Amino acid sequence: MMQSQYESHAEDVSPDMKSRDSTAASIIFLLLLYVMFVFCPVVFALAETDKYEKQILQSWKATAKTTQIGNQLLRLLEATDRTLLFDPKDKQSLYRRGYLLGTVGCTSGAIADLSKLVQSDPYFGAAYKERGLCYLDQKDYNRALQDLNRACILDPKSGDALLARGRIYLLLHQPNLALRDFRACKMSGIKFQPALPGELPANHYDALDYYTGTAYESLNRSSDAIRCYKESIKSPHLGITGYIHRYADQPLDASWRIKNLESE
Repeated sequence: MMQSQYESHAEDVSPDMKSRDSTAASIIFLLLLYVMFVFCPVVFALAETDKYEKQILQSWKATAKTTQIGNQLLRLLEATDRTLLFDPKDKQSLYRRGYLLGTVGCTSGAIADLSKLVQSDPYFGAAYKERGLCYLDQKDYNRALQDLNRACILDPKSGDALLARGRIYLLLHQPNLALRDFRACKMSGIKFQPALPGELPANHYDALDYYTGTAYESLNRSSDAIRCYKESIKSPHLGITGYIHRYADQPLDASWRIKNLESE
């Protein structure tokens, strides 16, 4: 009896309804195929990126254990991990971990942390500066410049943000804008603030004079370039140990540049 009722209901379904059901099923199937072909490569790429950065982080941890400063940084990373486990929106922990991950080369992980931070606090200028450096690592110059512009607006006294933006302008072949930022770095009240144990200030090795020289050299102002290059090699900075944050490195070819310019 039950079977005959079901058969009766099935016979009542019109051909139009069957056609509509078939069409709907086809559309859903095509949408699933679209999602697979469009989004799955992205997910796979992200997974590969995560895998690559995990390898970088593990390699850094193994090396860090061999030095006193490295052990301090490891303890800092572990402390931020613990804090964020209980409070995923803790601003200082997101900033420190993002800063440290970016420093060791895990830029995607750093961007994730710093993006969470600026979403919860859009006025955290240092986070924009660090995320801008991460985008610079990835050669995403437009995003890097956007973040560093925001960082300079939020904290006009940040020498770190000004120096980083000047470096981007050099890469974008805009030496006049780079020169403006490098000059601003020498104004009263401008601060270079290391964020991690053992980190030296970004202007420690007179990189500011060096990059000012490169901006002058790009503008064909050889005498000004030579003067700045000579300033950049005056201070030997002996007896000080530590490391320099990326894009604030110790220039090594100033003497070579001086020699080339003087021979022209």
